[in-house]
Amino acid sequence: MQGIIPHVWLDGSAEAAANYWSEHLPNTRIIRITHHDATSAAASGQDEGAVLTVSLDVDGSPLVVLNGGPGYTLTPALSLMIPCGDQAQLDRVWAGLADGGQPQACGWVTDRWGLSWQVTPAALIRMLEKGTPAQRQRVMGLLMTMGRIELAPLEAAFAAAG
Repeated sequence: MQGIIPHVWLDGSAEAAANYWSEHLPNTRIIRITHHDATSAAASGQDEGAVLTVSLDVDGSPLVVLNGGPGYTLTPALSLMIPCGDQAQLDRVWAGLADGGQPQACGWVTDRWGLSWQVTPAALIRMLEKGTPAQRQRVMGLLMTMGRIELAPLEAAFAAAG
């Protein structure tokens, strides 16, 4: 039995989004593409034979992008976190997702398709899970002032005495 598989609803741009994410997200690849048959095309307003779904492996996690039609749009109420190993990887991922999208606070970015991503250094997750209350407070206080996350100042805040 497989765990939860997130589906992202888009209006006709599933393949373009999947190709873009595969290019800009670490260890991401397209697994499968399915196409609309007559029934799903009629229900969605898409053309028969057009891309219905694109299944991705995003660093070991499944993600399906669905061309569902114009019925729904994405909001930041749901976001996907991309843990990054270092500042260079974080900068590459951030820049790729922000291209045509909208940077947000605290490492979040909404991409050109409207999907919200948390581009997060793995070290930040460790700091927030393992730090003392004082360390977590310093790190969170600094994080709240950032758009794209800068790891070095967060590490300094974590290591500071007091």
